[in-house]
Parts: sequence; structure tokens; C-alpha cells
Amino acid sequence: MKLTRIIFFVLIVISAGCISPAVQVKTNEGQGELAKRLTKVQDRLLHGDVPKFTTEFILADVSLDPAYQRRFTEFSGDISGRYLQALSMTQPEANPVDIHSLAEQVLKYQKPDGRFGDESLSFAPGDISDRHMALLWGNGRLLVGLMEYHKAYGKPEVLQSAVRLGEFLSGIAGTMLKPEVAEQFKESLAMGYICFTQLMEGWAMLYDATGDKSYLELAEKAGQYLPERGVQHSHGYLNTLLGSLMLYERTEDETHLSFARDRFDELVASTDYLVTGGVAEFFGEPREGHSYRDEGCSEADFLFVAFKLWEVTEDSKYLELAEKCLLNHFFFNQFETGDFGHHHIDRGVGFVASDNVGYAWWCCNFHGIRGLHETQGHCVTCKENACRVNLFLEGTFGGEEATVSINRTGQKEPGYMLEVTEAASGTSLHVRKPSWAESFQMLKNGSEMEVNTLADGYVDAGPVIKGDRFEIRMEYRLSLVTRSGELYDWENAPSGVQAALLYGPYLMSVDDISQRQFMAEPSSRNIVWLDEVPSPAPSESDFCPEAYLSASYFHDGMYGNHQTIFRPMAETSWQYPGNTRFWFQFDRKQ
Repeated sequence: MKLTRIIFFVLIVISAGCISPAVQVKTNEGQGELAKRLTKVQDRLLHGDVPKFTTEFILADVSLDPAYQRRFTEFSGDISGRYLQALSMTQPEANPVDIHSLAEQVLKYQKPDGRFGDESLSFAPGDISDRHMALLWGNGRLLVGLMEYHKAYGKPEVLQSAVRLGEFLSGIAGTMLKPEVAEQFKESLAMGYICFTQLMEGWAMLYDATGDKSYLELAEKAGQYLPERGVQHSHGYLNTLLGSLMLYERTEDETHLSFARDRFDELVASTDYLVTGGVAEFFGEPREGHSYRDEGCSEADFLFVAFKLWEVTEDSKYLELAEKCLLNHFFFNQFETGDFGHHHIDRGVGFVASDNVGYAWWCCNFHGIRGLHETQGHCVTCKENACRVNLFLEGTFGGEEATVSINRTGQKEPGYMLEVTEAASGTSLHVRKPSWAESFQMLKNGSEMEVNTLADGYVDAGPVIKGDRFEIRMEYRLSLVTRSGELYDWENAPSGVQAALLYGPYLMSVDDISQRQFMAEPSSRNIVWLDEVPSPAPSESDFCPEAYLSASYFHDGMYGNHQTIFRPMAETSWQYPGNTRFWFQFDRKQ
């Protein structure tokens, strides 16, 4: 389906340097969607109110001071650790909380046995309860935070504290690794066995800093007991898969890679994987008494696992899964305040309004920062004298060897200028050819090139030198995906089908703030007509102006044909949360 011609103007200046996701990314504030969203959530943490993140507020889960009561202090070290991790990664300027002073004060609350939190809790066999699992979760997040801080700033006293915490966790592993404990907590939701298995991430980081292989041995044992998805907390489950991939990177044992890849592939093939590209807070069917909603931490973890699988396997399907989550569910999950959090899900509609707006300041904001930061490291990567353009997002990406600036140059027919301002010579260029592109053309310095697609889904642009210009022209594919996962081009879609609408990489939506008439009662049986191909619609969007479509529909309860505007679901995150529909009824008039 050829609707809108999207032209990407690409100015490439490439180097032979290596840009990997682990490299500190240089990003110009104010450039593009990634920087905009990162600035928004960091401003929320640094300068927001209700709650205001003071030192006392952050440390409440390790100080346990009754004068500073807040939510989830029983998860001892959860906010403290996440704060240290996220802000050690991004190191924002003008932080009213001195992160070095914060780290020093965290250490003061460490107990003699190395733990943080309630020292009265016994980890003897038979004593394990939800309170123990909460402490383990928080201590695990704090271990990662301490290690990320040490990685950034190299403070030996922080590493020493992390080692003491590691010794405590090693000491209680004998109890936690008993099969009966794993069985006891396999369906305990947020207090489940994943509170123990998520320690794999911190153990891998401890190994990096100390070289002590006992941490890898513990991680290997813990991963073996990860229960099936069932009704588990998706955040902890996906974080455990990330730990397994980290274990593979450090041991080169294919068992760990196969475990994580198989579990992830099974998830994507299941009904637990949503058409939005993400997952719900808990796996399984909605349960009575529990909200059916998403969670920003889980969407970020989905990104991390997909990106990591792409890194270690070089299978582009994982990059496309990461991109789908990023541009749809992960971006949507962020609120207009900058917060990440929870949105309620109606399986017949999409995301629906709730009486409690789910700004999850206690966890999702930090994981959201990490997700945006790590995405920056995957936009452009270089390896073995070949640079790859992986994601078409604005920003400045790179490291010491090369810096690539990507800027949008158009609105109605958007273009991108990519310029590498620090460069060596002798590198070839590969540009990703997305599966959602109906057509793909490339022009080099004004002359059309033959598009030779490599096995990994990239187009080989050949050797490049400073000043080479590449113009890439794509057309978005317009398609419908049913609840069972069947994919149809618009022309071939069956009549009378309930489906979601995809346009290029975007999941399209209609919401009750921008399209009130479509969503007005009664709207549950509105029909979008397949007889007329949607046409480009006017847009003032800074994010994706080319992806607004006008479509003809029948409104339940009245006669006549009407028009509504479909736009990418992620754009609705910049308005107060309402009802956002992405499941529609499609039919033909005859």
C-alpha cells in the first residue's frame, strides 16, 4: 500500500571507531523524541513535587525512619538503588540531591550481616514470607544501583558495601534455592520467586568488578529455578531473562543464551504479548480483584531483553521487537508529567481511563530513564569497520571514536540528516531496511543506488567518506493485525474483522481527547470502512507528522459516513490520560 512517501535525507560521515550500546552516549538536549522524553522524566525526578525527591524521601527504604513514611519502604533499597542506578547513568546537571552524599548516606544504613532493611527477618528454612521477598527485591535493586554508581565514579567504599551485600545474598541462597521455596512463591505475583532470581543482574555486575566467579555460579543456580510465566510479575521475569543473557556474555555458555531466547520467543508467541509491542504488569488472564494494566518497568525490561538478544545473536527480529515496543508501548507508557507507570487495559478497546492515574514514581520513572538512555546507545553502532544505522530517531549518538548527529529536516515529508562529526576513515555503511517499509530506495550524493539487502536486513551502502550524502525513501506499509496475530495488507483484509491498524512502525489509535466524536456513546460498534483507503491527514506533530491518517467510518447509533483521524498511539502520552482505542471493527459496505 503506497500512501505517503517518506523521505529520509541522510548525511553520513563515518569512522572506523566502535560505537556500542555500552558507550557513554552524547546527546544534545532538546533534540528529538528521545531527548525530549528523557528531559521530561528527569525534570520530574529532580524538580517535581508530590512527591519531592529529597535525600530523606529517597533513603526512607533503608533508613526505615517512621518520620519519613512512604509507599513500599518494605522493599528495602528499591528507590534508593534505582535512583543511584538511573542518575549514575545519565548524570544530569543541577541535581538538587548530591548523588555522592546520597551514596555515602546509603552505606550508613547497612546492617552488620550486609543486608539493608529489617534485620529481624530470619532466612532460615520455613521462615520465608512475603516480607522476605520484598526485602530481597529491594536489596537486589540496591545492589545494581551501588554497582552502577561504582562503575561511574569508582568509589572503593561503595564497592566494599556491595561486596558485603553480595555476601549476605550468597549466605541466604542456600535457603532460597530449595525447590520447595521456588514452588511456594511461583504464583505470588509481585512477591514471587522473581524477587530472588532478579539478583542475577547484580551478581553479574559484582563479578565484573571483583572477578569472583562464585557470583556467576550463584546466578546460574538461581536462573534454573525461574518458574514458567504463569501469573508472574512481568518486570521481575524479564529482568531475570536479562540476567541470564548477562551470564551468557560472561561465560559464553550457550545454555544461558538458549534459556533466555527460548523463554522470550515463547512470550512473544503467546497471548501475554500485546499488540502494542509490550506486556501487562502480570502474565496470564486478568484476575478478579486485580487491575489489568501495564507497567513502565516491564516495558523497559522488554526493551532491554530484546536489545540484548539482538546484540548477542545479530538476529534483526529482536531489533524490530525492541523498536515496536519503543515507538508504541514504551513511549505511550510515559505520562504528560514525565512519569512512567500504569495504564489500565480493556481487551476490547485498548487503554482506558482509571480513577487512579498511574504515575508510578516509586519504580517506573527510574526504569524509564534507563530505557531511554539505553535506546540512545542502539541508534547507531559500529563494529569491525562497519557502521550501522539501526533506528531512525533524532539525537547525537556515539563515543570517543565517532559521533553521529541525526536531525529531522522536514515535517509533511520528514527527512533526517545524519552527520558524523568525529570520524576516522575506512568504514562501510549499512542502513537498516525495516520490515514495515513497503518500498525502500537509497540515493548516494543524488544518484540512485542499487539496493542490495544483506542477510541481516540491512542495505549495504558500500565504503563511505566524510561528506557522503544518502537520501533514503520509504513508503509505510498499511496493514491490519487480528487478535490471533494474522497480518493482512489493507486491500486483502477480510470483511467483518476486529483488528488493530498498523502504519509503518506505528500502532494507530483514536482517543477521546483528539477525536471526541468517534469515541462518543455509542461507539463500541463503530465500523471503519475498508472500501476507502485512508488518506494523509494534516498534522502539527513533532514526533511523526507523516503518520496521521483520515479514515471513513460508520458511527453506531446514527446514519451516514463520517471521518476520523488515526494517529500513532504513542502521541497520546503527551495529553492527560483518557481512553485510547486501538482495537476496531473493519468491514466493507457491501
